[in-house]
Amino acid sequence: MPEDIRGQLDVIWTSPGYTPHAIAMHPRVKADVLQKIQKAFVTISTNEEVEYALSSLRMTDGFIEAKNSNWDDVKKLNLSDLVE
Repeated sequence: MPEDIRGQLDVIWTSPGYTPHAIAMHPRVKADVLQKIQKAFVTISTNEEVEYALSSLRMTDGFIEAKNSNWDDVKKLNLSDLVE
């Protein structure tokens, strides 16, 4: 956001930080396919053009391999209660 606009705003609340976005796979996806897709995302993050595009989205770390427990903080929010 441009500084002249940002300077007119007052922060009224700041949320705690949470683990960033995840890309999830359906449980029926076979483990070997999951690993290939994961590797492709991590590998593509080293491409300069992709790195630039991701940085414009403030995804400065690119894609990294993670495990399910990395999102325990988000799971504690019980967001599934909001989905019908």
